[in-house]
Amino acid sequence: MRPSDSFLPYALAGEGVDPAAQPVLLTRATEGNANGAAVLVLIEDAPAADLATFDRCLYLFDGEDEASLTAARARWRELKDGDIPVSYYQQTEAGWKKMA
Repeated sequence: MRPSDSFLPYALAGEGVDPAAQPVLLTRATEGNANGAAVLVLIEDAPAADLATFDRCLYLFDGEDEASLTAARARWRELKDGDIPVSYYQQTEAGWKKMA
């Protein structure tokens, strides 16, 4: 059993909550940073208009799916060409390993 303080509060954007008051805001919005978050997590090749408003961006994709892998490689090149520092981790049998 997890300790009671391990719960991470979150809210869904557009459900009558004040986005600025949410420590974690789940949204499909592609622009802005409604809750002033430090970290942006993107899944399924979701677009993000302004990464500069975040301290860090995590881009999650399925490395076993060729279309997802192709999209991730294209995004990597785009970020590198934009002088945004990037790195990636790969899951191994021993855990996550920084590859670049």
